[in-house]
Amino acid sequence: MSMQGKGLGNDVRKLTDAFGTIKSMDAVVPVKRGNIEVLVRLRTVAKPAEDVAVLLAHVGLRLPSRSKTVQIVVEKNS
Repeated sequence: MSMQGKGLGNDVRKLTDAFGTIKSMDAVVPVKRGNIEVLVRLRTVAKPAEDVAVLLAHVGLRLPSRSKTVQIVVEKNS
């Protein structure tokens, strides 16, 4: 469905600029387990401004409501 069909008008730049204000971040923390040190990554998304949240709802998109742990594969030494 088009932007106009969703009630968002037809100004694509305005819409993409609004979505560009959404911030996400990966926090990387080194964790030591015995002799092995691994990196734990925690991905988080900031709560958007109210007007951007309304745009997301109109488009049918949802941001994650809690942090997501990103699995990292660590090679084992023989």
